[in-house]
Amino acid sequence: MAVLTATGGSATTNFDKTVTALVLRRIEENLRDNAVYMQEGAFVRGQLIPGTNLIRHIAYSDLSVSTNNNTVVPGTTPWLTEGVPPTEESLAILWEEYGAQQAGRTVAITDVALAQSPHQLMTVAAERVGINAAQTIDLFVANVLHAGTARVLYAGAATTRVTVAATHILTGALIRRAVAVLRTANVEPFPDGYYHAFISPMVLFDLQGDTAAGGWIDAARYATPENFLTGEVGRYMGVRFIETNIGTNFANTGVGGTVDVYSTFIFGPNAFAFGDLQSVQAYLVSPGGDHTDPLAQKALVGWKAMFGTKLMGITGAGNKYLRIESASSIGAN
Repeated sequence: MAVLTATGGSATTNFDKTVTALVLRRIEENLRDNAVYMQEGAFVRGQLIPGTNLIRHIAYSDLSVSTNNNTVVPGTTPWLTEGVPPTEESLAILWEEYGAQQAGRTVAITDVALAQSPHQLMTVAAERVGINAAQTIDLFVANVLHAGTARVLYAGAATTRVTVAATHILTGALIRRAVAVLRTANVEPFPDGYYHAFISPMVLFDLQGDTAAGGWIDAARYATPENFLTGEVGRYMGVRFIETNIGTNFANTGVGGTVDVYSTFIFGPNAFAFGDLQSVQAYLVSPGGDHTDPLAQKALVGWKAMFGTKLMGITGAGNKYLRIESASSIGAN
């Protein structure tokens, strides 16, 4: 890896392009290998609308299935009267859009550090900046998903977040109920035949220890080879579970403000959308001689992106997720 000299010159030509390419590669690697919310296939990709900060998604509504199927009444949908064409119906075009905002960070490295440090500081900076970009995006998406209110189940006798008590933990019965609710709402599973779920380690502890669950299968014991999801720990009752502590904890929001509440997000395809990741950009500003750095004393490595995310609810069965709020037997304060 080439290093910058103390005078701010470049040890090799196109060094700035080398560093920015390294940052972008780090971002891509972290999104691919470490990001749980942004793993491929979990979300709908969106595109920024040129000239705006909006991302738009278009969908076409299904034709309703008439409830008159049990009684044949000619001329009443869907039954035809002989020789009479049916009433024309409109094809509804639905759309959702949401804003995208810029985010970014920079790391500064002084000329003295570049000249005297025994470490490859540019390599380290590229790695840290790349990790930060991926973690920032992942946490942003997590916060949106776990704020969803369309379908929420509460553990135990709780009916709201503030009524979740320390004893209201996640059980196998709640997972079975969640799956039944999603299936009743005609939410399709992923092509692998399962719903997917983001779950806190604190809550997973209780689910795995539920003796009534019975059907829990650790990922390490899958009978057939599979493409593991990032963070996947096992499956139960038609759900593949992805373990993460990112965005899943609402600290001190349960009974009396002393109980941590955890959100388990169970979803099917197209449950949420995200702006185009191609908007992520990496930068290197060499030590420089301008008015902000007149003595060429520092280099800057950073990232910038413009993105947005949204829970979807415009197609098919509408919202394609369900959240369970519960406490944890090892997570109550």
